[in-house]
Amino acid sequence: MAVSLTRWFARLHSDARPDTRRYRPQRELLHRITLTLIRNPDVGDSLPELLRQGVMASGFSLPIWLAWRRAADANWNLTGTGRTPASLETARLFYQLDLASRGDRYRLSGQDTLDQQPIQGLRLPDGDSGLQLWMLSPVPPQASMDSWSQLLRDLGQAIREGLDIHQAQEQQLLRQRQELQQSLAASLHDSVAQQLCYLCLQTGRLEKQAAQLSSEALSTRLQEIRKQTRQAYRQTRELISSARIRLQHSLEQELQCAITEFEQHSGIMFELDNRLSPLDLPEPVAVELLLILREALSNAVRHAHARHVSVQLLPHNNRGFHIRIQDDGRGLPDQRSPDSFGLGIMEERARKIGACLRISSTPAQGTCIEVIAEEICP
Repeated sequence: MAVSLTRWFARLHSDARPDTRRYRPQRELLHRITLTLIRNPDVGDSLPELLRQGVMASGFSLPIWLAWRRAADANWNLTGTGRTPASLETARLFYQLDLASRGDRYRLSGQDTLDQQPIQGLRLPDGDSGLQLWMLSPVPPQASMDSWSQLLRDLGQAIREGLDIHQAQEQQLLRQRQELQQSLAASLHDSVAQQLCYLCLQTGRLEKQAAQLSSEALSTRLQEIRKQTRQAYRQTRELISSARIRLQHSLEQELQCAITEFEQHSGIMFELDNRLSPLDLPEPVAVELLLILREALSNAVRHAHARHVSVQLLPHNNRGFHIRIQDDGRGLPDQRSPDSFGLGIMEERARKIGACLRISSTPAQGTCIEVIAEEICP
């Protein structure tokens, strides 16, 4: 970053006037330092140059170092305008900074050295994100002590603000990436993974029964496998192109197709009572509801060993909806399996559309899953 330093600092000498201690770094320089750290993705490369500019503008010829870490349990980073200290000196310095930071001390002891020079250390208050930062430099002449200490504080504060905001932005991006990954994982779990699981079951059964099936029954089974394969392929392409699944038909038609599919291959009797108007449900809400319903039905078929499942889609308080899936299976286990993601994903999907998920289960008497929204999200 090229900046003009004219009129930003008065040059300080050992014979400075008494009022020089009131002089402060110009705001423009400090703002540029903060903004550079916010915008630059590689903070480590920016800091030495920013420190050099601050020292040049102050008129001092002393080196300056910055020691910082992102949290109290993280490793220290050291950068500066002077020579890189020996590894033994650096290790000793980090040990002293650990002790001082844990003890809430804001200055180092007079015996600490860097680059074979006695140094002073000034600690800045911790940042909002837990950032810890120390400004380090050789001890200046006594006449310039106040001005030099003020320079360290001003530069340190500008750097801390920039690093703090930079770290907050990185954490926000990390959360966004995690949310995107969780959303994609949920979509894969509730669509392609279910189809692949079904295909595995069907091909396994086909392998065992192929010799005993008639040509007509074999052809029907193969057509069903082809249909499910095409559906899995379609859903995969939808996730690749748009990162979300779309409805091919209305919610009621899609749900009826899912129920027919589960009925054909499970022997369970399903009962559907849909009183929701399809015009009242935006497509994103309908998609999430369909995926929740499919997961609940899949669990009833694969895990509950139920004989009867009832599905109700009801209006709620004139502005919301109440979805209820009840089975007469063996109920949920006391503890969830660590590799079971379905219930957690259902909860996330319900929250996404402004609804709450309620699960009640009694051993040997079945499970009831409810999705309740006071108001339909636009």
